[in-house]
Amino acid sequence: MNWASRQSVSHYVRRGAMIALVVGIAACDSESNGLLNNVPLNPFPVNPSPFSSSSVSGQWFYNRTDLVGSGLACTISSFTMLLTPSGATFTGTTSSVATVTCSGEGRTFTQSAASGQNIPNGVVSGDSVHFDIVNQNFHNAGILLGNSTMSGTVTLRVPVGGSTFLVSGPFTAVRQ
Repeated sequence: MNWASRQSVSHYVRRGAMIALVVGIAACDSESNGLLNNVPLNPFPVNPSPFSSSSVSGQWFYNRTDLVGSGLACTISSFTMLLTPSGATFTGTTSSVATVTCSGEGRTFTQSAASGQNIPNGVVSGDSVHFDIVNQNFHNAGILLGNSTMSGTVTLRVPVGGSTFLVSGPFTAVRQ
């Protein structure tokens, strides 16, 4: 490459660098605090949760797998529940019979709860959901998976002959 060609290439390189510098400076303004074209430097901003107590409003089909712990094994029949938001919380009622059957301690026992049992203490915080069925002895803690499913752990306190046993296992509830 001869001297004239090198000078011509050098001229274009300098000119390109100068244009890039001017464009870069123009993209930033003095009030942007490190923002380039109003795009935050953190590409993963924390967004508020799209869930609220109204996210659980409606009828849900509650299902669980077997619950175990403390020498007991229990099953809970599937049932439906109707949830109603109220400000930052929710309440509800069961709308079908729920039956709990437990085996252990040398015996098997069954207890049924009629339709219309209360669902108190419902709270949605972020994607977390917590609620009780009848009272705190039947506690559910989980997460909302979109607007149609919740999944988590159910903990059941089972009184047997003066002692209380804790059993737990996974639950799911699907919007109907």
